Amino acid sequence: FCLKFLKQSGTLLDFGFKREFTIIDGQQQKELVTQLQKNNPAMGRKPKEIISQISKIKQHPHHMHGELLADAPSDIQPLFEPYNRRLREMNCMDFDDLLLFTYKILSSNSNECSKIQEKYKYIIVDEYQDTNQIQNDITILMAKAHNNICVVGDFDQTIYSWRGAKVENLMTFHQVFPSTTVQKLEINYRSTTEILSAANQLIKHNTNRQDKTLISDRSNQILPQHIVCFNEREEAEFIAKKIKSLCDKKQYNGSDFAILYRTNQQSRAIEECLTHHNIPHHIV
Repeated sequence: FCLKFLKQSGTLLDFGFKREFTIIDGQQQKELVTQLQKNNPAMGRKPKEIISQISKIKQHPHHMHGELLADAPSDIQPLFEPYNRRLREMNCMDFDDLLLFTYKILSSNSNECSKIQEKYKYIIVDEYQDTNQIQNDITILMAKAHNNICVVGDFDQTIYSWRGAKVENLMTFHQVFPSTTVQKLEINYRSTTEILSAANQLIKHNTNRQDKTLISDRSNQILPQHIVCFNEREEAEFIAKKIKSLCDKKQYNGSDFAILYRTNQQSRAIEECLTHHNIPHHIV
């Protein structure tokens, strides 16, 4: 959305960019930071760490010339302006800039903001618990004139605080938009009653949340097991032995099992253990 808005905006020249700007990716950011490090005290930091710190600063634009930049690590501060100056010289933006300059234009140019509010009369945002400060600010700027906004989110599913996500954006949404109606979606179609019960017992200890009770119409009487493994090899060994044990007891066939993993690189240890135990398998 921000890219489309900036490409159509006539005010980018005010910030030193032409409309035909390009976006640099993570690898290009690393190369740029590495060049700047040669004459900078941030020499000891990894480029990825420096980029992360720069990103945090850009996520709080109203602090950029004040306390946040002042509070940024001392070796990051000398890099911040040269980094941004080099981007302008190259007519490039990083991903944080797309949000940053959209916010700057909407918050400082009432005509541009009015156009956007008129163009987008109804706004829907999903996964609102994962929005960061600047995403929240842009959303409010777009919706404040008409208040036709619907957000979907779950206080108990916020996992991106490490990249700036603020669950408070969802928690305080009704304060920004007082006429908000809250609809709780408490029927869970994915998990059994036993799994939800275990999850609810754990989640209720969280303090920064609004109460809800997940319910399910599915039950298989099998309780979740808590298995502690200290590394991927131990985990793979447990999985292989469990499958072999259940098959040896003639309770199940090999085709009854599926092993799910989050990333492809996690499959190797599992493949090796299945092969070691002579368990036929197929990777999808």
